[in-house]
Amino acid sequence: MASKKIASSLVRSLTKLDGLIHRLEINTGVAHKASPFAWLTAGQKESEIQANKPAPAPQKQAQNQPTKQAETKEENKKPQEGKKKPQEEKKTAQEKAPAPVKEAAAAKNEESKTAPPPKDSKEEKEKVPPGTLEDYPKMDIRVGRIIECWKHPESDKLWCEKIDIGTEIREIASGLQKFVPQDQMSGLVLVLVNLKPRKLAGFNSNGMVLCASNEDHTQVELLRPDPSSTVGERVFIEGFEGINQAPEKVINPKDKVLEKCCQVLKTDSELNASYLDRKLKTKAGLIKSQTLANSYIS
Repeated sequence: MASKKIASSLVRSLTKLDGLIHRLEINTGVAHKASPFAWLTAGQKESEIQANKPAPAPQKQAQNQPTKQAETKEENKKPQEGKKKPQEEKKTAQEKAPAPVKEAAAAKNEESKTAPPPKDSKEEKEKVPPGTLEDYPKMDIRVGRIIECWKHPESDKLWCEKIDIGTEIREIASGLQKFVPQDQMSGLVLVLVNLKPRKLAGFNSNGMVLCASNEDHTQVELLRPDPSSTVGERVFIEGFEGINQAPEKVINPKDKVLEKCCQVLKTDSELNASYLDRKLKTKAGLIKSQTLANSYIS
């Protein structure tokens, strides 16, 4: 730095000296000659000019740096933009699919919305097979005699009856008000006596009177045993009179004995009550419906 200052001071001095010589030449009329110190002063001035040039502004670099960062971000965005989300890819694939494929997919979606729920497995469990010859003796069907009948005080469907079954008088409720007039609720009937007692509209019913009915249950008739039948005697299947199997004391509802047997308890074409197409009888004779042939018994 010191040498630069000395050189600069010397150049200024020589420059002043050149100026004095030049004025002296003008005053004396002598032609001007180039200064012997011109090479020195010119070189020093050039170095000063170079030294005095302003340094590159740091702001430009600062301005360039964000630009580069922005470019880097843009470059990073490009591969991300190229990657589509799985849902977008699926949607794009669906949009590009042919029309028949789109229609099939739409139909499948509609079916999934409107398809009925699967059937309850309970319905399958409730299906029971029809009764067999071995099931019949589990029921205790006897000849009974209606000795009294009255309207249920709280139901317009039920008759309440007192029925003699030979060993006792049973009170039974029957949903026959709309089918059998009260004056016909008398005489000999068939009674299933070993059902579990239950309340019907508050009335304790202990048994069931058997009747024939058409398929839509708009006609119902009492089954009548031969008039000579004995009250309390058990009804058997024709051809199986020798079967002396004791009935169950009370049918277990879980065994669904009644549900099984009612599928094969019917009247035949001659109005006779039958089980598995075999006639039901008492010792006195056949059991009949008044008019309902080929109908179910329950």
